[in-house]
Amino acid sequence: MNDRRITLMDPARFWTANLWDDFLKDFVPVQTGEMEMYEDDDNVVVKMKAAGFEPDQIDISIEGKVLSITGKIEMEKEEEDKKRKYYYKEMRNESFTRSITLPTSVKSEDIKAEMKNGILKVTLPKAEEVKPKKISINVK
Repeated sequence: MNDRRITLMDPARFWTANLWDDFLKDFVPVQTGEMEMYEDDDNVVVKMKAAGFEPDQIDISIEGKVLSITGKIEMEKEEEDKKRKYYYKEMRNESFTRSITLPTSVKSEDIKAEMKNGILKVTLPKAEEVKPKKISINVK
């Protein structure tokens, strides 16, 4: 009698998958530029991931209702050294640019930006004419 087993899983596929898993296990993609924007009564706030960037490597500009944030890292060019034997060489130039349309007018002269734990926070005070106002009712 012929005792043939049918294998639905090819062992070679497991080896290939494991090879890629081993190769990619140390690779963590940096999601620089992911952002969120919200507003409250007084401000529009934009938060953005900028891990690995220093404040002096980021430029923030506003034109009308468009906020633009640009970051640029330029690694120093190393002199050739024949004695070095690199095992990893991942340091490179990196840059990003994000532009976002603001939902309302802001006071560009009062914009504040701060960086904490790789998160850039830009606080944009709303222009007075667009802030919500309470109107009191006079009783006669």
